[in-house]
Amino acid sequence: MGIWTEGDFCWIHPLSCSKNSILEEYYLTLNCQTFDASINQCKVLYVKVNISNQSGHSQKVKVYLQQELECQEGNDIVYYAPNGQAILHHSLDSIFVCNGKYKEKGIVQYSMRSKKQDFFSYLWKDIKKGKLCFQPFSTQNVISAFTLEGNLAPYETATATYWLIKGRESRNSQMLNKFLQKNTLEFQGEK
Repeated sequence: MGIWTEGDFCWIHPLSCSKNSILEEYYLTLNCQTFDASINQCKVLYVKVNISNQSGHSQKVKVYLQQELECQEGNDIVYYAPNGQAILHHSLDSIFVCNGKYKEKGIVQYSMRSKKQDFFSYLWKDIKKGKLCFQPFSTQNVISAFTLEGNLAPYETATATYWLIKGRESRNSQMLNKFLQKNTLEFQGEK
């Protein structure tokens, strides 16, 4: 996971996300929680991030999420699905649905590229501008990334949520994605 604001970007691990110097410089605090669940014959990783603007001015915030899923090499098909507003990773035996929302808004930018290509310099070349290079489809061993974006008013706290659904059947995984787009989940205990 990464955070962009005011032209600066930093990677953040969900377990130590409140200890980053860029965040302190911009008066942002983060509180991250991760949860696992099995729902409707699918496994779900659910990440909830509360982002607080402790400054006296509004800030544009972009949360970057990157997926590097291990599937059958050479058999992956990864694409942005407009009807589900999600990134889908298909392999021979599984489907992964990657999605999230921030202030009730879903994925804004997305990109995917084979690991065999020069992925990192391609994807991150415009990171200081807060932009991902547009690439809606890729095959083989793929890394995908997307952003959740919005403004934070002075002293406002907003929640970003990210979920990764793994299932064997596309229909069940996509139904669960639609449910998560409309509803928040309450989990017992923190991972």
